[in-house]
Amino acid sequence: KVRTLTLVSVLHAFTHVYQVALMPLYLPIQKSFHLDSVGSATFLVTLMMLSYFLPSYVMGVMADRFSRKKLLGIGLAVNGLGFIGLALAPNYPLALASVVVAGFGGSFFHPAATALIARLYPANTGRALGLIGIGAGAGFFVGPIYAGWRAAQSGDWRAPVLELGILGVICAALFQWLSDDTPTVVTAPHGRKRAENIFGSPAAAAFFVAAALAFCLRDFTGSGMGSLTSLFLQNAHGFSVQQTGVALSGI
Repeated sequence: KVRTLTLVSVLHAFTHVYQVALMPLYLPIQKSFHLDSVGSATFLVTLMMLSYFLPSYVMGVMADRFSRKKLLGIGLAVNGLGFIGLALAPNYPLALASVVVAGFGGSFFHPAATALIARLYPANTGRALGLIGIGAGAGFFVGPIYAGWRAAQSGDWRAPVLELGILGVICAALFQWLSDDTPTVVTAPHGRKRAENIFGSPAAAAFFVAAALAFCLRDFTGSGMGSLTSLFLQNAHGFSVQQTGVALSGI
């Protein structure tokens, strides 16, 4: 159980590394692809996150029906392959396609990981989820600082993107080898199982939507802070990509 919990935390770190690793690299990406505006570079992250969020409900349904361990491993592998594709993309359209793949891979994590950990730790579930939350924080910290440092050392924004992609694929293989799975939902023995109403009342449904909106605004602000801080520091204060990565990691 502890080994699986630790590995899920590592996967959580990779999931969020991929979400923030491009933020210090907007200007080099714009220059590399000869884009007219920096908005085309930031759109790579926008599109990746759109591909990350849209399949979430479907991924939740799959996490109730299929092996969560396999879903987590496949998701990280696809996420990593998307970053490898981005690093090797010769043009902007292929870069867009690569981030769609990366975002789709990232969408596997949260539904499957939450279901797996909740089943693995029926007692002290909050503590277990808090521990995998440490992985998220580590990912937010490591992503920008590594991407900025490695891009500065290599002189090419593609180097950290490629390396992070390869590391993700390797980690996905290790996760499949070393982690344990938990049983999925067992269907009723007689007849078809009735679809459950996940909300007990209209008021509960309304409260859920309000909570979802609050979390949406939280992430909207967090992502906006990352992108705007990166562009502000480099344009207004002349920060290098390495210095920008350090600042974003501090956030």
